[in-house]
Amino acid sequence: MSKKVLIILIIVIVSLLLFFSRAMSFAQGALTVSEKFWIICPKNLAVFHILVMISPSGEKMKNRFPHPLNQEARQYFNDFKIHPAVQQTDNMFKTMWYFPFNFMAFYYNEFPEAKLSGNLPPEEWKYYEKMISDYLASVRNFYLTSKFEDFWTSHQKDIQALMKEVKDNLPSIDIPQLMEDFYGRKVERFYYVLAPFMASSFTHVEMQDSQGRWSFYHIDGGQDYSNSFANAYFAFHEFSHCFVEPVSKKYAKEINALAYLYQPLKRDFQSMGYRNWDRAFNEHLIHAGQLHLTKKAFGEERAEQMMERETKKGFKLLRHFYNWLKHYDENREKNEDLSSFYPEILSRLSRFKVEEYRKPDILGFYPEFRDNKLFIKKVVPDTAFQKAGFEKSDVVHSIAKIKISSEQDFKKAMEKKNEAKEGESIEVVIVRSGQKVKKLVPVPFIIDYKYTKKNES
Repeated sequence: MSKKVLIILIIVIVSLLLFFSRAMSFAQGALTVSEKFWIICPKNLAVFHILVMISPSGEKMKNRFPHPLNQEARQYFNDFKIHPAVQQTDNMFKTMWYFPFNFMAFYYNEFPEAKLSGNLPPEEWKYYEKMISDYLASVRNFYLTSKFEDFWTSHQKDIQALMKEVKDNLPSIDIPQLMEDFYGRKVERFYYVLAPFMASSFTHVEMQDSQGRWSFYHIDGGQDYSNSFANAYFAFHEFSHCFVEPVSKKYAKEINALAYLYQPLKRDFQSMGYRNWDRAFNEHLIHAGQLHLTKKAFGEERAEQMMERETKKGFKLLRHFYNWLKHYDENREKNEDLSSFYPEILSRLSRFKVEEYRKPDILGFYPEFRDNKLFIKKVVPDTAFQKAGFEKSDVVHSIAKIKISSEQDFKKAMEKKNEAKEGESIEVVIVRSGQKVKKLVPVPFIIDYKYTKKNES
């Protein structure tokens, strides 16, 4: 055997050992769904998530940690809230949510060592290397002084029970195969990652090893792992991020050229945390892919139900993206993968323009239904209801002469309000201290934006 061949063989063996050592560290206690699909609950992730939970930010959103394991963790780590790692975690969490912690959990091997593994971190990692190094030193200290290992070991039966609950409540579909076929890309492995110590939410991580092989991670902090449909639906979404976002980076210039299309989405999307056009573009495409996968797995009726749900959130272009992906899926002989179809998506988007118009605004209160009555839970300052003198705890008897005794009645009243022309008023009757009070409230109007097609003649 020549020296050159021997060197190549050593490199291959070392690379394989690194890959399988990472796989085996996850495999300890993991559940295999299929050759490519594993369920895991990594200790590293729990370390970071518990630090978030006991931080000041975590304390402020206690209601987002409903699982009983969280209450036990709060009690166990209560004496360590003043540890420096907690404050450092809080500072990072307030600016970057869970993203840096989730990446560190997978790019570094298990605590207490927590050294960078043989995987290839993102390019921007080098800019934060010193900060991460200092932070991990503090977390190692927290891990040891709090005896985190004792807490983790004592709850392994609970963790395993949760993992089995997910496995037992996954639909009988091959999620990896379904997604690889749809997006036209092969992936080394898919991980369904339980995160019972994370606030109710979902996110993702994708990792590439030194041989260029990718693994995708769907991190589920949903807390309720018994819902078969939700388990698959949100897995479709987070895994889709891993398929879509690398392609979007290749077309970043072309996507940003369409940034004017963000204006009609801005109000709703900023409230969801999607603060720029490229995020809005990706979320539309990911939701559209998620709906197509839902249709394949659960049928068209269920996909349409979810389409209506997502559209109400503010995804005004979702139906268009969905139809474009339908064309892509029906013409796969021309489109080997999603990347090859991106120019067509961008071309179709470029045919839209944005127009300004005026529409009725909100009346300005938070509703609360109790005993078939609509109470004003809170009046929004500087709105029509506040200017009309309505107050918290007033009972809304009728709006636009529609008596309100159910949420459906309220919906009808809002639809009638939205038919008003600028300058018109609607009648609102409230009950205060047992007395009916009738007022004419001017319907407020605001500037909004809508999509129209460009004249292509």
